[in-house]
Amino acid sequence: MGCGTSKKSFKDVSPTKVVQKEVKLSNNVASATPSSKNQEQQISSQKKPEISKPQQPQSKNPSSAQKSAKEEKSLEPAKKAAASPVPAENSKKLLNSHEVPQKGHGETSIDGHLSEGIRSNKANLNNTYEALKDRSPQPCTLGDAQGVAMAFYEPGTTLSPLPFRHPELLDREIRINVTHVGCCQGDVLWGTQAFFPGVHYPLVPGHEIVGIIDKVGEKVTKYQPGDKVGFGVWRDCCEQYDSCLHCRTGNENSCSKRVGTYDPHFGGYATSFQAKGNFFYKLDDSFPGEAAPLFCAGMTVFPPLQKDVVGGMKVGVVGIGGLGHLALKFARAMGTEVTAISTSSSKETDAKEFGAHHFINLKDEKQVKNGIGSLDYIINTATSYDIGQCCSLLKPRGTLNLCGAPTAGENLNFNLLQILINQQRIQASLVGSRLDGEAMLDFVRIKNIYPTVEVYKFADVQNAINSLAFGNPHYPNYRAVLEMGSFMKTFTPAN
Repeated sequence: MGCGTSKKSFKDVSPTKVVQKEVKLSNNVASATPSSKNQEQQISSQKKPEISKPQQPQSKNPSSAQKSAKEEKSLEPAKKAAASPVPAENSKKLLNSHEVPQKGHGETSIDGHLSEGIRSNKANLNNTYEALKDRSPQPCTLGDAQGVAMAFYEPGTTLSPLPFRHPELLDREIRINVTHVGCCQGDVLWGTQAFFPGVHYPLVPGHEIVGIIDKVGEKVTKYQPGDKVGFGVWRDCCEQYDSCLHCRTGNENSCSKRVGTYDPHFGGYATSFQAKGNFFYKLDDSFPGEAAPLFCAGMTVFPPLQKDVVGGMKVGVVGIGGLGHLALKFARAMGTEVTAISTSSSKETDAKEFGAHHFINLKDEKQVKNGIGSLDYIINTATSYDIGQCCSLLKPRGTLNLCGAPTAGENLNFNLLQILINQQRIQASLVGSRLDGEAMLDFVRIKNIYPTVEVYKFADVQNAINSLAFGNPHYPNYRAVLEMGSFMKTFTPAN
């Protein structure tokens, strides 16, 4: 299961309500200025990540004086909070100066996912600092900060700056300076509590992380300061190899005590990140930071393909988005005959550039009819799907793998007899294990495969979230990535 870039958005939300800000640091405060207009460009040399820069939203042409005054007023609470200590018990109330788009009576919708009772839950939020106790990062003044994070202070889509200090570095932990972090659709779904209730706030998301090691604990031997590393969706598991079958067999992603990278811990939307050393991946110096989405999107689609697919098979990929475009690239590189499957004919050109030999539009009855019984294997990355229709495209004994996250609580209906008669198999997969991650990194290095991404400045993170959640001004070019370099020119970490 993973979260791709979807073309669905929050319903009944006017784009004019979407927060748009660029945070800059000056004189120990966080401020905001309109983001500058960048021309979209593609970088394809040496098959590094295909990168486009975000487009500027359409302006309604307010006077510059009016615009400046409005921004200055809206950011005043953020400025004050960044320049003064943030008490842990009050943190969820601070730096929250922007309007949170909502639907109806506080019910927020994205991708068809509903998080009910968001408004009524605000007074009862789980607190990050209370959950982590002495292992919690601590909010502080900007001058004392070892890092600056971008956090959700309550359910919604508004991110605000959070200067912080790390807890003491344990002897098996690593601390890195983050250079790039991917923006996953799951970050928005977690921020709005659309997947699960009980999220801890302030919430610092981000589980597609690339950075440079700053410090290592005394018992860390595999890494040293200066190494380039990556970090993905999992930060811990029980590691009880005698009693836990999943950990013993290298499937810690199925461990009942697995721990995600964020919630309540701080994730990668931060200039600095700290976690157990054995969940990092050592990267070549040549590994492009913009390829950070491999650590979630790649880790979602690569493992099932690697385990189930062999060269010469006919493979279908349903959903051509953040997950699906990587599945197309992987499947083609594995020597299969690839069919892209979508509900939008507009995806055909891109799909074939990513490696598809054929294209099926599920809304075209003739194309669907011609595709019946033609595929050995289908990997479904879409968030909404018809299992019966997918299975109709499979040959007898074919396999359908589900890795796109459906609407919470959704029950799927399909003709079991059809599947039984054809002896087909339906399975599901979650984000892969550490062994899967190492195998994927070897594969992309050999095959020179990287995601197609759109890069945002870290200070422009709100626009990246607006793009993911609302398609404002457009949806990400398959994956969105934040780069820290420009931000670090204005921020000097404390010791």
